[in-house]
Amino acid sequence: MSDIYNRTALFRDNAPLSCVSATTVSGFEIEGVQPSGTDRRVVFSYSGSGNDAEYFKLLVDGEGVATVAAVGTQEITEESVLLEGNTAADLLAVKSIPEWAGKTIYPVIALSAPEDQSAVPTMKLGIVTESSTAVYEHYEESPVIELSTDNVDVISLDSETEATGGGAVTVQVRFRKGTAWGEYMDVKKATNIKANAAQFRACYVVGKLDGTDSAQVKNISMVYSGSDAKLSGETTELFFVTRNFAEKGASGLAFAQCMVRHKKLQDAGLRAFVSFRSEVQERVMYPIGTGTGERQTISLPDTGIAYNTVSIQVNGEKVTGYSVNTETNEISITADKGMAITASYQYGWEDEEYTEMPLVSRQTYGENSDEVASKFQLAVSDSDTNKTVTCIKFSLDRAEGDVTEKTLAVANGDVQVFQLEHYARKDTISCSGAWTYDEAKRILRVQHTKGENIVISYRYVSESHEIYAAAAGWAKAA
Repeated sequence: MSDIYNRTALFRDNAPLSCVSATTVSGFEIEGVQPSGTDRRVVFSYSGSGNDAEYFKLLVDGEGVATVAAVGTQEITEESVLLEGNTAADLLAVKSIPEWAGKTIYPVIALSAPEDQSAVPTMKLGIVTESSTAVYEHYEESPVIELSTDNVDVISLDSETEATGGGAVTVQVRFRKGTAWGEYMDVKKATNIKANAAQFRACYVVGKLDGTDSAQVKNISMVYSGSDAKLSGETTELFFVTRNFAEKGASGLAFAQCMVRHKKLQDAGLRAFVSFRSEVQERVMYPIGTGTGERQTISLPDTGIAYNTVSIQVNGEKVTGYSVNTETNEISITADKGMAITASYQYGWEDEEYTEMPLVSRQTYGENSDEVASKFQLAVSDSDTNKTVTCIKFSLDRAEGDVTEKTLAVANGDVQVFQLEHYARKDTISCSGAWTYDEAKRILRVQHTKGENIVISYRYVSESHEIYAAAAGWAKAA
């Protein structure tokens, strides 16, 4: 019998736990798993301990009060941490660590698992603190964002924030599934979600209101699927990159066309759509008001504002101590009396409205009879010829339906071969006699009593799309 060795890993000082502003340290938050036969241990270090030893573990009494004790091996390794460090159970028993208040703690985590075991331990370590320092919190909710009439898959969420001084900001999201809303959660924890609507909430925290502390959300992004076409037989959409032809000197567009090379279609459908929008406008240091020395609310003069581009200046200097109401287009800001308040932002963003492009040709591509090239064209209406921002999308439609009690032929007593009109789901076929079915080719073989009708019923979902290439072009207006 061969020896079994352990795989080990050491995560060293790479995620400090800040207790700088804490007056009380009251425990740990631990996430992760520890499968049977594996191990995970932690030791700590911090400056200003008044002791020559650098690395410590915690000793926890019966009341949950923890004190630090130097580990025997200061030249730490995976083996020394696994031998001397605290277990997850040790840390979860902690209710107070008086010595850690005001310090920054550096955990060192060691993990171990047998080399022949696929399940490995994981650990995410957080700390619970309390502070008696006054802080100011403000919550702001976004409008409800409708994703679809049906529940769709939320693939990923991300947010970009910015804070100065002692400011901080967190972004949360909640989802509506059907008609019921869930609880708010951190955007980074929003995974494997099905929903038809979303709403975001930002929590801003500052310790001072004199402008030295600030917090803002710069942008939030969400990626979600448009449908469950593979399973439900509904519609999937493919989008081209949005183009702005004003950047290429065009004053408007008069014509759009596209060509798609794809697998030959049986029941599935393929359509093309195009949208045209006016060029986005931009304000640069546009005067919006004058400081009064007190908090004031100022309305921005434009609509369709891209709020992630908003920047406010006071006497020409960019500031961050302001808030934006996205529903009323208003800025709330405090500026010294007489100071000029200006704003920079993009505006005039229009909703995309897509027009279907007529199919002008569909023909076999090259020598492969299973590949087809479909061409779509659309002349722009006179009212849209001054628009320069455009995008083409393709709608991949998957039909579904039922065939009920259809007579294929009169049986001759031998094996007869039929190609079904649709891609029948094999598990739904009900057919006279003994039969076999080739799903890929839609071929049904039946042997039935001579003179009897061969009757079939089934449910079908159209074939999956295969898109091999696509190209699009536009013509400038005269």
